[in-house]
Amino acid sequence: MRRIIYLFFGLILVGNVTYWAGYRIGFTRAMQLQKGTFVASLDTLEKLRSGDIPGATRRMENHCFATAEMLYSDQNFRDDFIIRSFAPELIQYRSTYRTNRNDWSVMEEKLEGNLAGFKNPLTNNVNKLVR
Repeated sequence: MRRIIYLFFGLILVGNVTYWAGYRIGFTRAMQLQKGTFVASLDTLEKLRSGDIPGATRRMENHCFATAEMLYSDQNFRDDFIIRSFAPELIQYRSTYRTNRNDWSVMEEKLEGNLAGFKNPLTNNVNKLVR
């Protein structure tokens, strides 16, 4: 009986330690991503305040498209309701303001490929989700 009690408390201890370690590792990774958001946002604000609207727009587009490329290239996030819901808006923005393919970065070309499935309602269920 003692052996079972020790085993039980040992398993609880191991479970709590692994939970804490996983939480800390995940939190640290999330904070690493926030550094990029901070730098891009501050740079954009500085450009806006100095009157460099085209530069600020470019910086915000780069940040937005890089984030979108990460999310739409990962199958786990690509299927998220919110991510799918914003695909039509992102496609519309890009087709309105980013029409010159010569200005696209490699990341934007990848994003375009990832968004291709969202452009055809037969290959994606975006229209079913956004009712």
